[in-house]
Amino acid sequence: MQMLLIVLCPRLKSLKYMYNKHDKVDRHRSLKWLTLVIGKAWTDASWPPGLQSLREVAVGVHSETWLDDDVPELWYTRSCFRGILKLPSIESLYFRGLRPQDHPTIEGEDTESDYEDNESPFNSSPAAELRHAADKLPARCSTVEHLYLDSIGDYDTFQSELAAAPKALKTYTLQSGAIDFFMIMDFDLLLDLVVEKQRQSIQSIMVYDASEFQGYRCRLYTLGHEIKIHDCPQLRQIHVQLHDLFTHTYYDFPWGRQGLTEAWKDPFKRQGCADFITRLFPTSLEVLVLGCAGVTMPDFVSMEMEQEILVNLVRSDRLPALKAIYLELPDLDTVYPFTKLIQVGWESGVDIHTRRNPHVPRHQVQFPMPPRAASHLSHGDIPQPEFDPFNGCWMASSQDMQLEGEPNEMSPGETFPALDIDDETEDDCASVRLRYY
Repeated sequence: MQMLLIVLCPRLKSLKYMYNKHDKVDRHRSLKWLTLVIGKAWTDASWPPGLQSLREVAVGVHSETWLDDDVPELWYTRSCFRGILKLPSIESLYFRGLRPQDHPTIEGEDTESDYEDNESPFNSSPAAELRHAADKLPARCSTVEHLYLDSIGDYDTFQSELAAAPKALKTYTLQSGAIDFFMIMDFDLLLDLVVEKQRQSIQSIMVYDASEFQGYRCRLYTLGHEIKIHDCPQLRQIHVQLHDLFTHTYYDFPWGRQGLTEAWKDPFKRQGCADFITRLFPTSLEVLVLGCAGVTMPDFVSMEMEQEILVNLVRSDRLPALKAIYLELPDLDTVYPFTKLIQVGWESGVDIHTRRNPHVPRHQVQFPMPPRAASHLSHGDIPQPEFDPFNGCWMASSQDMQLEGEPNEMSPGETFPALDIDDETEDDCASVRLRYY
């Protein structure tokens, strides 16, 4: 019935699949049927009205209630993900938890208990053929513009196909999540081909909760000759690790491997270092997010040096569109104040987002955001938290903090009074509207 409702609804724009702890991953029935229907529609080049109109899809969304359960067995099939990418009008896709393989055996996973193994409609030969059709991902087959991958799984096994599939990708967001089997060791490969294939259209490259990612011989990725974001004419915002930025500058310093501390004493070379970093970015850049992911800066870079480089970057005329810099600092007993950077930014019209900036930001910045179950509440009941651009999550705003300084969180019962603790919910929930970018 759910599948019929989805495919026969001609004005369906958004669809959200919320995960809860009562779900059995192998029994997401409408997701399975959706994959088969997509395979059939793709083969016949004839799409039912509901799939023709569908523009926004989210899979694996947190319910934000006691039903949430971050168990490592939350994984959805590759054919489901690749099939959704081929929906004829898809614009935005959020996907949380891709399986490491298409049909893994997961400890504790329920099976199709209503059927014998060879009698299940999902195990038949026609179903296998439709899954295979849904799994195809030819180049430029997708109209998706906003892609948000949460809890990264098996994407690196088809990264070339994934990078070439969108016709014109605008935002690309990666979040490590809490349910992956292993640390991604070649994170830069997840980005390299996307930048290469989508450089003319890409506008945003964001990385959330970067501590679980690891690049090849770098923290996340290296700008310049390896990942050429300076060739992306539409790029407006990007996340870069401070460690990668300054380490790369050190090894590619215009004056060779002369000690950076010594070179820093020369004002001419100091400006040259700042110019070198500035040239790594396109002139269209508006928002620069500099993360630390719990990693301290290299020994050859001091906080004073870091501030001077960023001051010169703000003052440079090479980034005329720059509006904001978000600076993540490691948790230290002594926090460097960045007083000069804050003042220069204020005078130059660039918002500097640090812990100790007294100025109210003048520019409103929108980051790609994961979908929230709060969209089910009436507008007056939705809390208004602040978004953390480093971890990709919502935090209680200063107005919502208790006197003790703890977040003023609502209990699940207060947030969703209609949910009965003794009732299991179905695995699929359609959203009236989903916006996360």
